Amino acid sequence: MRTITGWCGGLLGVVWVLIPGCASVTQVLSGAARPTVQVSGVGFGGLSATGMVMTLSVDVANPYPFALPLAGLDYSLGSGGEEIVSGALTALEAVPARGKSTVAVPLKLNFATLIAAARGVKPGGVVPYEAALTLTSEKAGGLLGGEALQLPLSTSGEVPVPIVPEVEVSAMRWTTLSLSEAAAEVEVSVSNPNTFAMAIQTLGGGLEIGGVKVAQLAMDTPMDVPVGGEATLRIPISFKPLSLGTAVMGVLRGDGAAYRMVGELAAATRYGDLNMPFDRSGQVPFVR
Repeated sequence: MRTITGWCGGLLGVVWVLIPGCASVTQVLSGAARPTVQVSGVGFGGLSATGMVMTLSVDVANPYPFALPLAGLDYSLGSGGEEIVSGALTALEAVPARGKSTVAVPLKLNFATLIAAARGVKPGGVVPYEAALTLTSEKAGGLLGGEALQLPLSTSGEVPVPIVPEVEVSAMRWTTLSLSEAAAEVEVSVSNPNTFAMAIQTLGGGLEIGGVKVAQLAMDTPMDVPVGGEATLRIPISFKPLSLGTAVMGVLRGDGAAYRMVGELAAATRYGDLNMPFDRSGQVPFVR
């Protein structure tokens, strides 16, 4: 068994500077407040058709006069008594002496598993969750009784099962149309099928007309889309038809054409920001 004297010899130099003598170290550690942990934030990202990544930010406060090395963090997230995801993080960075650090806990969520756990919830809704986490230290725990510190915490909330808003090019209003120049205002409608409101922050994508890419659409003016509501964006574009081939001009002079728009939108919600890819095809009428 390691003796107090042997342990003192292995202390980091900073402890020797701050606390002269092994007895003083023991007294400080035994009387100090324990490290504390709390969930400071929840974020969502990596959205796909089958799931997304929910990230819990765990703040760790270290009251000791030396760095607190962390061994790992175990986590489990469930809903209604049904486990959704569990796992562990290892090789975590130490918490600075008398400082704080944040551990990011990424949880890969599968929408089918979420819906199965929360019976009655449909895509576009929200699932209540409970999360249990245990943070474990390494060497510092031995100073306080021979075992690693275990710092448990729990949190609860709601996780969305979002549906990508329906993005549609509803019309193109030509302001100029010639062989050398084409300019139009593109009307893009965005419908929100979710049970929570969204504020569209940015929207962008490549627009194809008749199978030819004619422009890159971009919108960066925030626009609210309520539950079950719709917003209309008007985005100006311009391009040179001749540079796209003579066949394109014949398409543009018609009453409408097939289109495809592939891109991504960023939406702010009460659950955080969501980045959502979209791919929409259809027929767009031309207005002059």
